[in-house]
Amino acid sequence: IGGSGVQAFAGLNGGTADAMGLSLADVDFALLLASEKLEDGSTATPRNFTTLKATAGSIGVVGLEGFTASASDLTVEINRGVPGTGGAADLVLDHGFRQYEVASGPDSTITLDSDGSLGELTRASGNLTLDVLGFVQVEGFLSLQKSTQTLKLADASTVQADLLAIGGSDLSGFVGIAGEPGDRIGLAVQDVEFALALLSDRADATRSWTSLQATAGQVTFEGIDGLTMSATSLSVAVNQAGKDGDRVVDYAAGATTLAVTTDAEGGTLNLSLKGSEGEVIKAAGNLDVDLFGFLSVEGGFGIEQRSHDVTLSDGSTIEDARLVTIGGSGIDAFAGVNGGTAGEVGLKLGQVNFGLALIQDPDDDSRRFTSLQATAASAEFKGIDGLTVQAQQVLVNINQGITLAAQPEQTIKVNTELKLAFAHDFVGTLKFNRAAGAGYAASSADVQIGRTDTEAQVLVKLKAGLESL
Repeated sequence: IGGSGVQAFAGLNGGTADAMGLSLADVDFALLLASEKLEDGSTATPRNFTTLKATAGSIGVVGLEGFTASASDLTVEINRGVPGTGGAADLVLDHGFRQYEVASGPDSTITLDSDGSLGELTRASGNLTLDVLGFVQVEGFLSLQKSTQTLKLADASTVQADLLAIGGSDLSGFVGIAGEPGDRIGLAVQDVEFALALLSDRADATRSWTSLQATAGQVTFEGIDGLTMSATSLSVAVNQAGKDGDRVVDYAAGATTLAVTTDAEGGTLNLSLKGSEGEVIKAAGNLDVDLFGFLSVEGGFGIEQRSHDVTLSDGSTIEDARLVTIGGSGIDAFAGVNGGTAGEVGLKLGQVNFGLALIQDPDDDSRRFTSLQATAASAEFKGIDGLTVQAQQVLVNINQGITLAAQPEQTIKVNTELKLAFAHDFVGTLKFNRAAGAGYAASSADVQIGRTDTEAQVLVKLKAGLESL
């Protein structure tokens, strides 16, 4: 079945005043429905297959207050068949092996060419403009794909998973209080490319994984006079397992291969997160901040959250401690007034490198640790004639942990052990004396050791003598 130039609706209550969803215009589509033909007399159930490919010239939001969306060059691709069970692969028509041309109008056709190796497939892409409640605006190319994927986890085990992949490139957006440029307050983002993978174990729906890699060419803060912030070469990476005890997906060379479509020409972003790093959330970029002309900071920054074993000063280990690290290199900083001008007055730090680790015991939130190492190539006071302060190779070390509560004084009573040694051939009298003490008088005991006494007999005599004291 094919069509061109049609109108369509996807959502709830279509065709009524209560409709909620997406209206589509200028839709061209091709739909193939296939049913297996069985041999005469067969009692098997015929297998059915469905393939759809469609394009839409534009979309709009219907019935959702506060949401606006528009799109151009929107394409949708669906391939359905027999879902795999117990981790088995899906069975679908492989149009990569044999393509089908479907008439969509008197003089037009659409070619079905879905790759069967992707299993059951849902894929959509297009240039999208979206506004959510006036707080988030995004514009650019987006793609969405639902298929199956073989995963290799950090412990080398493999999993058959359902994949929802979302990608985009050349995106621009804004997060904050919307308005015209010059009136809005928040963060503006430019030149964004991202790949997001949402994965679920086909045999156990309680197991899931999330992986994200993204870059932004530029981030700027808008809307508050005197507060400026910008970032370049910003990168973000996330790799998480949804179930306790599960390892993350390993995208290192030779492990899981996953390429997410990010542009209209078929360009992809290959996920490259290493499973050996464990669960990770990290971002890095070059940051330039000026706070009301008093504090300015510029240089490369990175922030990361992950799990890591740490060893304490008493030799004990916290396994899978929650770790947040913040680092910077080659940073220039100034605190004072008129920074960056001939009239600046304040403290200037040059070529600062620092690493800050914030650590928490996952089994006891009260056990927290902080470690910092920082160096500055130079420190200089600027702007007041006659006042000179200079320093080179400034070093800062901080290592803070927990203060153990004082233990109360304890009296512990134990048996006293004394060693009694005498020659193996000793014969005669051993005399034991006990001095007087509180509540008892002095006493003594004599133990006679004979020439023919066995070791057992000697022990009996010693025991009796000592007990008599």
